[in-house]
Amino acid sequence: MPCLQGFQNAIPLKGVEVGKKIAQEVDLISSGQQVVTINASADYQLSPRVNFRFFLDRTLNNPFLSNQFVNVNTNGGISLRVMLR
Repeated sequence: MPCLQGFQNAIPLKGVEVGKKIAQEVDLISSGQQVVTINASADYQLSPRVNFRFFLDRTLNNPFLSNQFVNVNTNGGISLRVMLR
C-alpha cells in the first residue's frame, strides 16, 4: 500500500542591494537583486523495495535595475528507486 514517507518544503528569500551617493546626497541603487528560491520534494514508498520521489526546484532572480532582465530557472522531476536485494 503506498504511503507518504516524507515531505520537504523551503522558500528562502534574499535581497541584496548596493547604493551610492551622488553629489546631491541622494541614494540611488546601483546594483542588486532579489532572489526567491522554492525547493519542494515528496517521497512515496510503494512497497518495501520501490520508492518514488517527486521534486521541484525554482529560482527567481529579480534585479532592482530596469536595464536588467528577470531570470527564472525551474527544475523538476521524478525519481524511482528499486532495491534488488
